[in-house]
Amino acid sequence: MNEYDDNYPSDSSSCDHANKNISLNNTSHSNNTLKYTQNQQQTRHARRLYFGGIPPQYADEELFKMFLNDVISRCLEEENDSSYVVSLYINVPKCFAFVEFKSIELTTACLELDGLIYRNNVLRVQRANEYKPELVQLIPRTPLKLNLTHLPKINSSSKISTENFSVSEDKNLGSYIQTTSIDKITNGSIVLLGFPYDEGTKRSDITTGCSAASKVARRYIKKIKAIKNIEFNIDLSLLSIQDVGDIPPYLSYEESHQLLSVAITFILQKGGIPFILGGSESQIYNTSAGLMNVAGGNIGLININSSIRTETNVILKKFYLVF
Repeated sequence: MNEYDDNYPSDSSSCDHANKNISLNNTSHSNNTLKYTQNQQQTRHARRLYFGGIPPQYADEELFKMFLNDVISRCLEEENDSSYVVSLYINVPKCFAFVEFKSIELTTACLELDGLIYRNNVLRVQRANEYKPELVQLIPRTPLKLNLTHLPKINSSSKISTENFSVSEDKNLGSYIQTTSIDKITNGSIVLLGFPYDEGTKRSDITTGCSAASKVARRYIKKIKAIKNIEFNIDLSLLSIQDVGDIPPYLSYEESHQLLSVAITFILQKGGIPFILGGSESQIYNTSAGLMNVAGGNIGLININSSIRTETNVILKKFYLVF
């Protein structure tokens, strides 16, 4: 026996005592978990709501769950911890969802969301058919109230009005795009400029087709109907969007890229934000040159194509979008 032996128990009694405490704690935790699980199962009928009218193109469970969590956090005036919705199922063909919330009180409060606008569609919110009110009334509960004033607009019947956030069926983004010449663009406008060339991909022996991109992109951009997004409070109709046409398609490879650089410089000097449609990766250098002529330093540029890549060797200080 050495000088440290007195610091340790001479028998296993202390160890047995510690093991018993651990065992009791584990048993208590298991019992609490079991009770919670049983309670969740017993109250599930009262914690589920039906949401109808979900637009099929936005019938994504994760997206809808994020939307509901954000709406509820705003109405409760608290930080969104994404815990309000426990589970969610969407029937895409029939455009409805069953949403399970974390408490009966929250579920009852969320009935006030009937009439909520989601992606320009008015949602219908009601109890699920499985709801058994006689089981809920046996337990006294403190009611929870949502502050609906934090949502876009509430009318007198406590429904969320579509007055400021709906989009007319005959309106699309093309209705708000002004066709003009490059010398008439206005300060602060998003300026669409087409670059119908794919000579760069031809020389690199890559699949061609970029020369038609400006025409195809315009066709789809003009069809966009989601003009107003209530989730992020964005209204595209308030933007000034101007289309100045294409770089002439009959120029040589070198001439077209040089003219692109000059056009981008001119747009920026007029206070516009260039949005380039079409072209291959070969145009990035000339696009950057146009930006550098005005910025005179660090620039920011995003290039979106069929082979998405990210470049991190440029410090972003100014933002321009190149499509």
